Amino acid sequence: MRRIHRTHFLLLIATMATLAGCAVEAKQVAFQAEGPPEQSILCEDAKQVTLAIAPIIDQRPVVEKEGETAKGMYLLVYNQRSGRYVSADKDFKGDIHKAMTSTIARYIEKSNCFGDVKILEKPLNAQLGQEDLTLLLAKQNVDYVLIPELKHFFGEQSQNANLLIVPAHFVNAVGWNNEIGKAIGYTEMLATLYDTQVGHEVWREKILGNGQSVEEGAYPEVARDSFIVATKDLTHKLFNFANRHLNS
Repeated sequence: MRRIHRTHFLLLIATMATLAGCAVEAKQVAFQAEGPPEQSILCEDAKQVTLAIAPIIDQRPVVEKEGETAKGMYLLVYNQRSGRYVSADKDFKGDIHKAMTSTIARYIEKSNCFGDVKILEKPLNAQLGQEDLTLLLAKQNVDYVLIPELKHFFGEQSQNANLLIVPAHFVNAVGWNNEIGKAIGYTEMLATLYDTQVGHEVWREKILGNGQSVEEGAYPEVARDSFIVATKDLTHKLFNFANRHLNS
């Protein structure tokens, strides 16, 4: 608790009340499918097989799509904003699903593990019956189809801000605190590879990625970073499969 002069008391109350109630602002970020680094070229010679990537299937909880904001409580002598901020799709410029699918395609293409990589125009439903799925896969005119399912994708950051005012005729005092936690990003996908010649699943893996930053309001950015890390993980796991099972 800090003693302050009465002449500054009203100004300080107004200033600190604003600070205590102020939410962490996140800047909108571009989800660009930037070119991966050179070391992502994993296969010296491309396999003579073709791969199509289906548009990513979004299976996230609603809160990861719509976001969340730390809640504020405003009383006469006590103000508080406490909780977590969760990124929303609106925090990213453009169509986030197209950007994700494009990012996956670019990384896999750069890995040089397939002779040709393309993106399908329409999503494929992996929950179809086997007969329907086999017919659908056969129409894609490629050797393999990859279906990525997005289970989780978000960034979050905590805030604990409060202001306590103690006015009295003999003393005026104010106490304040504003703690901003580290921004954490997390991505989880399920990637399934289908052989279109037989219409069956031949490979499936859980894909994970993380990101973090101490910068205030960076939770959308670290979400994007976590997706890049997950995409690299997907590319390396797919490379291991291609190295073991696909002929040059």
